[in-house]
Amino acid sequence: SPLLSGLVDSDVCRLRGLLELCTPCVSWRTTADALNNRIMTSQVRAAELFEDALQQPRLNRLKGMFPAAAEVAFVPTERSLQNRCILAGSAEGVRLALDGSASDGAALTDVRAACDRVLRTTGGEPLDL
Repeated sequence: SPLLSGLVDSDVCRLRGLLELCTPCVSWRTTADALNNRIMTSQVRAAELFEDALQQPRLNRLKGMFPAAAEVAFVPTERSLQNRCILAGSAEGVRLALDGSASDGAALTDVRAACDRVLRTTGGEPLDL
């Protein structure tokens, strides 16, 4: 990714080091509410920044493959700290998915239908981007 390569001056060893540093720290965000955890607020913020840095290349790649892509929080943080995902597709599809005035029932039906189409297309196997 040009973003991550730019952070390490295109040095592959430094890139691996950055990924080795960032990747385990992303879990701080989701374990911060665990019983008897010792994670500080500053660690949660660092985890969010690490996750942003790791997600940006995916978002950039999808923006190159689809007319529109956006990262969204799909449930409030109070319900789940694992609440972000990337949507990609037509500009109209992403706009409708992000439209807060759309009925939740219709949006959920559309998401389930899209999920079924993806599973049929991939045969249930992971999609490597």
